[in-house]
Amino acid sequence: MSKRKGVRVQPWSPIDIELLTSLYPVHGIEHTAMVLRRSRFAVKCAAQKLRLKSQNRARFKPGQKPWNAGRKIESRGRSAETQFRKGARPHTWQPIGHEVLRCGVWWRKVTDEGHHTKHYKSVPRMLWEAQHGPIPSGHVVVMRAAVGSAAEITLDHIELISRTELIRRNSIHRYPEELRACMVLAGRVRAAIKRREEGAS
Repeated sequence: MSKRKGVRVQPWSPIDIELLTSLYPVHGIEHTAMVLRRSRFAVKCAAQKLRLKSQNRARFKPGQKPWNAGRKIESRGRSAETQFRKGARPHTWQPIGHEVLRCGVWWRKVTDEGHHTKHYKSVPRMLWEAQHGPIPSGHVVVMRAAVGSAAEITLDHIELISRTELIRRNSIHRYPEELRACMVLAGRVRAAIKRREEGAS
C-alpha cells in the first residue's frame, strides 16, 4: 500500500490493469469499479492514464430515432405563458444601429443574422475601412482620445498601429524603468500576502 495526501491507495497489479483494459471499454465505469472493488474515481483516473474510452450505451446511434419523434409535446401548467413564440425576441435585444461603449471603444450593431457575438462592429474600425479599405494583417485601429459618443468619432480620433505597438502601449514597458521596478515589487508583495492568507484559512 502507498499513501497519498493521507489516503491509503491500493496499487494496480498487472492483473488489475488487464481486467480494467478488458472491462472498461465494454461495460463502463460502474461495472468495472464493482468487479475490481475500487471507487469510480480510482477507475476513472486509471482509465484516463491508459487512455481507455468507454462505450456510451445511452448515445444515439446513426439512424436511431428518439422515442418522441414526431410527437407534439403539450404545454403544462404555466409553461405556455413563458414559451418563446415565432418572431419573439429576448429582453436584451437591440435594433440595428444601437451603439454601446465597451472598454473605451464604441460598437455599433450592424446585423441580426448569425451568432450574437457578430452583431456588433467597432465604430473606429468601420470608419477606417470606409476611408482606407480593409485593415492590413497584423494591424488594428485604436482611439487616440476618448469621445463622448460614437457620432463624435472622426479620422482625427483614430489611428492604425501594429499589434506589436498595441502590446507595447498596454504593457508595463510603457512606463519608466524606476516605476516598472516598483510595479513588479508591488506585485510580489500582493502575491506573498495572498499566499499567507490562503495558508491561514
